[in-house]
Formats: sequence, C-alpha cells, structure tokens
Amino acid sequence: MQKPDLRVLLIDDDEDDYIIIRDLLREINTYRYILTWKSSYESGLEALNSKNYDICLLDFKLGEQSGLDLLEKLNSDFCPIILLTGFGDMELDLKAMRMGAADYLVKEKLIGPVLEKSIRYAHKRGQDIKALREQKENFKTLFNSTFEGIFVIRDGLIQDVNEAAGSIFGVSPKEMLNTQLIDLIRTDRRDVFKKDILENRTTGLECIGVKKDGTEVPLLVASRNLVLQSENAILVAIRDVSQRKQMEAQILRQDRLASLGLLASSLAHEIGTPLGVIRGRAQFISDRSKEMTIKEDMGLITSQIDRISKLVNSLLNLAREKKSSVAIPVNVALVLDDVTRLLKHELERSDIKLDVVCGKDQSVLAEAGPLGQVLLNLLVNSVYAIDEAKKKDRKDGHKISIRVENDGLAKIILVEDTGNGIEEKNLKHLFKPFFTTKDVGVGTGLGLATSYKIVQSWGGSMDVSSRIGQGTLFKLRLKNA
Repeated sequence: MQKPDLRVLLIDDDEDDYIIIRDLLREINTYRYILTWKSSYESGLEALNSKNYDICLLDFKLGEQSGLDLLEKLNSDFCPIILLTGFGDMELDLKAMRMGAADYLVKEKLIGPVLEKSIRYAHKRGQDIKALREQKENFKTLFNSTFEGIFVIRDGLIQDVNEAAGSIFGVSPKEMLNTQLIDLIRTDRRDVFKKDILENRTTGLECIGVKKDGTEVPLLVASRNLVLQSENAILVAIRDVSQRKQMEAQILRQDRLASLGLLASSLAHEIGTPLGVIRGRAQFISDRSKEMTIKEDMGLITSQIDRISKLVNSLLNLAREKKSSVAIPVNVALVLDDVTRLLKHELERSDIKLDVVCGKDQSVLAEAGPLGQVLLNLLVNSVYAIDEAKKKDRKDGHKISIRVENDGLAKIILVEDTGNGIEEKNLKHLFKPFFTTKDVGVGTGLGLATSYKIVQSWGGSMDVSSRIGQGTLFKLRLKNA
C-alpha cells in the first residue's frame, strides 16, 4: 500500500541539524516525507506564507532572531509548527504553545519514534483545526446568506449579527456589535419584546423595528437558547414582513371595495329611484310656481339631489372593476378649455389667478370625459386649499398654474397651487379611498382615489409633492398619442 505524502518544512540555520532530521525521517514509515530545508528566518517565513506544507519543524535559534519571533509574524492560518531547541525549558515550551506551536521537542533527545509521534499528532491536530475552520467559514457563509436577520445575544448585548440584519435596520453589522438589540425596537413594543423574546423565547412575535434613519419596519421575531463557547446565549431571528403587510393591506382593500360595490349597487337602486321622483316633483313645482322664492327653493332641492346622485355614481365608479378602457387620442388643450370654463366662477369668487401654459396640439392617449373629471377634481382641490390658506394668511395673489410638458414619450401635466400644502404623513394616503384632509361634510375622500384609478387605466401615472405653507404640485404622466 502506497504511503501518503507529507510535505515537511525545516527552518534551521544549522546544516548538520538538517542532515540529522533528514535521516530520522527516512527511518519513519508512517508517511512518505518530502522535506524542504530553509536556512534563514526570512526564507523560512516566506516558505510558511506560501502555505505549501503540511508540517513545519522550526528551530528556536535563527541567527539574530528566534523561532518565537517568526511565530509572532504568522496569522492563524498556517500549518502545524513543532518548535525545536537545543535545551529543555518549561517556560519556553509554554510560551511557544500559547503562540500557536503544536509541540516542543529538545534536539538532544530527538529520536525517530519521538519525532514520528510528534509529527503524526501535530498533523492530526492541524487537520482538525482546518476542518473546524472550514466548518466555521461555511457557517459564516450560511449565516450571512440567509434572508432573515440573525442576532447572537449574550449578557444582553449583540455578540454576532449577519448582513441581512444590517440590511433590515439600515446599519452595518459591525456598528451593532456590543449594543442592545432592544434599542432597535420601537419604544412602545420594547417591554413585550423583552418579555417574549429575551426572557421567554417566544416564536412568531410581531413588532415594529426602527431603522437608523428613523423609518419603522414591521418585523416577525423568534428566539431560542444557544450554547456558545460553553456559555449560554440567545439566538434571535428577525424577518422583515413589509411586503406581507402590504399584500394583506391590498387584500383588505380589495375586500372593502368588493363590499363597497355591493353597497353602491344597492344604493344606486334604493336611492336613485326615489331621488328621481323627488327631482321630478321639484321640477314640476318650480315650473308651475310663479313665486321666485319657491323656484329658488326647488332649484336648491334639485341641485342637492344631483349632488347625491353624483356621490352614488362616484361610489359605483370606484368600486366597479373597470374593464380596460380604450384610450384614444385626446387634445389636452381642448379638455383644459372646457374645465377652466366650468371653474371660472369659482376662481373669480375666490380671487385666484389661473395660469395655463399648453400648446394647441398636445394629444395624449386617454378619454376626454374622464380626463376632464380628473383635471376638474385637481383644480377644485386647489381652490379649496387656497381658500383655507387665505383664512390663515389673509393674503391676495394666490394662483393655480397648469403646465403641459413633453418628455418625448409622454405628456406631463403639472397642476400647482399656492395653497396650504399637505402634511408629509398624509401624502402616502392621498390616493386611498375615503381618505380626505378636508373638513367633515366637505370631502368624501373619493375624488383623488377615483382620479388615480382612471389615470392608471390608461397606463399613466399620478404623483404628488407638497410643502406646508407653500403649496402642492400634482404631476400626471400620460402616453403620447
């Protein structure tokens, strides 16, 4: 049976010692030894750093330097080293072991069996250390490749943390070491987190984390006991469930709209019929009466009936799953002419200047009626915002500007006002059904939601930006015709 090769590096400045070691290795039959001799500190260090050897026999005396000096220069990833010396010294032996030497042999007592045993044990230990190092590297790779944030907690502090955890909280893993995990949890959830995760080892706790920039993130957390280097620790796994929460919210919204559709259909029938009768009778009384007060009262009744009918229709439009509409070329300039004409009285009443910058031929893929509805809704909201601003600043000179720009692929319709502005916390909710910043009884929270849905049906987009006290800008992007 062929003996396995074992590459041995001898670092010794004495050629006689090299010959002795060579002859001893020839007497040993455990391995087929391949011996390389380096006679200086520098050449020996270079050879060790090449990592081409299985065992190193290192002489304590290397000219002006020593084998211990060489050990200090090495990192942890080197082959097992057996220190050779001309005299026995327990203190030197212990120091060499602390610095990473696998064994310590006295040259004058060196015989074949002793050298063979030392090499065999050192080689086995080196293989075990290498396997352990590879296992640790594999674990670290797995530790950092998981999508869940993993924390190792000991004595209340983070001892280890993976890269996914850093991504969840927007901070580097290194920054989190030796800090408290509980500091990453929203204040009002810390007591529950401490009790369920750090004390009782609960699985499936939902809580809110706080990123470095202050952004909140929904989390699903679990923990379990862990023994780390013979000491008790806690392993905490954290998952960012933002996408799941968004999906749940979308499902709830769809369920709500489905229910709304049934309600709206019922309203359209149950309210529409009697409203039609009332409207007809009001018109009849108005036509028959010669008194202006009665005509005015009947006109008011008719206008309020129309308002209720429009509200019911808005509910139906919002709740109904709209089939893909056939977008056709529509001239934005013509639609704007109609919309501004309808709003002329409101603008004059509120003393608001309207600036419109739009070329004559600005065609987009849309539908004229719904596009007019969208623009009218935006302008009505702007008038309301300016009216509210004037109550506070009592200043004149407020205005609404409409600009139509072309980016080559689409027309950008910009509607900007100098009104109150919208708080940042409300911007993300602005296109949701039933959300409104208007006073009770003034807004239904359906106008912008419906407008958003209409624009999306044409493959367009609708965005908003705003600053308190300065105004709001809506940006519609519609494909070129």
